[in-house]
Order: sequence, then C-alpha cells, then structure tokens
Amino acid sequence: MASLAALALLILLAAGQARAQEAKIVSIMGRAEILKAGTWREARTGDYLAPGDAIKTGSGGEAKISAENGRIEMTVRQASSVSYEGMIDTQSRPWQDGVAFEPVKLENIPENQKSPQFTLPEGEAEITVKPGQPLRVLTPLIMAAVRGTAFIVTVAADGSSAIATLEGQVLGLARTGVAQMIGPGGAMQLSSAQYAAFLQEGGLGATGAPGSSTTPGAPGSSTAPGTPGAPGTSAAPAAP
Repeated sequence: MASLAALALLILLAAGQARAQEAKIVSIMGRAEILKAGTWREARTGDYLAPGDAIKTGSGGEAKISAENGRIEMTVRQASSVSYEGMIDTQSRPWQDGVAFEPVKLENIPENQKSPQFTLPEGEAEITVKPGQPLRVLTPLIMAAVRGTAFIVTVAADGSSAIATLEGQVLGLARTGVAQMIGPGGAMQLSSAQYAAFLQEGGLGATGAPGSSTTPGAPGSSTAPGTPGAPGTSAAPAAP
C-alpha cells in the first residue's frame, strides 16, 4: 500500500509540474477557438494551453490568459491569434536568420534561465508581468523581453509590428538587429516595408540599418538609432 501511495504522489507531482508549464484561459468574451493537437475547436474558460497550442479570437471576441501561477496575465484582443511555445532559453535567438543584435543591450537578458514564450502572428495583446518574472513575446518583426512590466504588442496583417510600454521597462529586439530599452510611454515599431528595405540593402548580419522607428518614453530609457517609420508602419498606442 505504501508503494501505491508513493506512486500516486509521484503521478500528482508530475501532473502539477506539467500544469506549471502551461497557460490557462481564465475568461472569454465572444468567440474564441483553441488549437490542441493540431485541431481547432471552440475555446472554453479553464482550457489549458500546452506548448504548441494556440488561441484565436473572432471579431468582437476577447480572451484572457494566465501563466506562471498568475505572474503573467495576457488579454488577447479581438481578431488576434497567440501561440504558446513553452519554456525557452532566455539567450536563444528569436529568429534563425542570422541577424546580429547590438550586444550592449543584450546584457539586460539574464543567462542560464528559462522564460515562457508566446508568439503573436497577428492582432493585439496587452500583457502584465509581475516583477522578476521573465517573459518573451515574439512577433514576425519584433521580440519583447521583459522581467516585470505592462505593455501592448500589435501586429498588422502584413506583419508590421509594434511594442508600447505602459509601465516598467521592455527590451525590444527588432529583426533588423536594433535593440532598445523602452520606458513608460515609449514605443518601438518596425513595418514590413522597413524590413524589406533592410533585406534589399544586404541586411542580415548588419545591425540597425535601416532601423525601426522608436519613441524613447520616460527619462532614463535608452534607445537605439533608427530610421523614421516608413509609410504603413503599425503604431501601438502609448501610455496615457
């Protein structure tokens, strides 16, 4: 009997560890669908997102996600999609295309740590992260790396991407190699037209040319040089 009790305890512990690496849907307004094991179905409050799962909202829909025991709260706005990638090495490259980031800013990313990662291919999400909690949010053209902040990520249909910081600091990494700390009220954006121009100029392997457009935000936030936004740049709203 003792061995059976020990086995049951091990199974419960393993299940708890698996749940700890998942994100949970805590509320849904309107229509939302969840992708699990390659199949889309209607999403329900209480559903879990395991690594590789995704959620998408319809027009007028909204879903709220909680992860890391409530230390990460994400609101997925209408007509948006988000996938959960699980725990990722904080130093791993967001894109495997050879872009070189400005190393002076990468010291803000701790080494030998794992971070939850969400990917936002299209739409908008507002995220709040408790102090000390790491998180990576990846878009087609920008990645946000944070450790306690509130911010908005926006992605247009053509992949144009933007980050706007509401509270705290966000480290923004653009696919052109530009890296910057974004303070409250600041923003970072990179349009698909800017990225196309970057590639035409032999971009991969170079840093910051042509760069993303940036807004410094509160005093003390550092910015990387960039070229003003090309027409069609998708801008995220700044803090009031």
